[in-house]
Amino acid sequence: FYQHKLQFSDLLYQVKTGFILLSSILFLSPVIHTLTKPTSEDTIVLFIAILLFVHFLSYDYTYIDSSETQEVKSPVSFQSIVIAGIIMGSRLQRLSHVFYLILFVAINFGYLPILRKKIKEYSSTFHHALVLLHWTLNVVFTLLAYPNIYVSIYILGTLFI
Repeated sequence: FYQHKLQFSDLLYQVKTGFILLSSILFLSPVIHTLTKPTSEDTIVLFIAILLFVHFLSYDYTYIDSSETQEVKSPVSFQSIVIAGIIMGSRLQRLSHVFYLILFVAINFGYLPILRKKIKEYSSTFHHALVLLHWTLNVVFTLLAYPNIYVSIYILGTLFI
């Protein structure tokens, strides 16, 4: 499904970008973990609900099926879901959970739409299999890793995009 041959420089760029993303999330996890400690729980829940509502309203649902553009046209949607993930991550008990949640947000909302679009251009059947795998992994990830009800609702809510 690639129109051009994969160059070593492209591969090196992708590895470097992935390393920067992982190391940034790893180093920011302690900061995110303590971000909203003095804020009350009901304020956090309301803010997260507003951000999720903004995300669902502004998400570009036609991106996967569109053939005219290669860019995601919903930066407000992406920013609101990332901020909601950061705020939720600040309420988790363990640093490892914060790291995994922020990594999940980056992959699920940053890279997965682009990958799904490329795969759908190549094969509709493979795209449907990827969506089914994505849903299954979201449910398993939610049930095993996050007993926190807010994070569970957040992750299960991603099944609808």
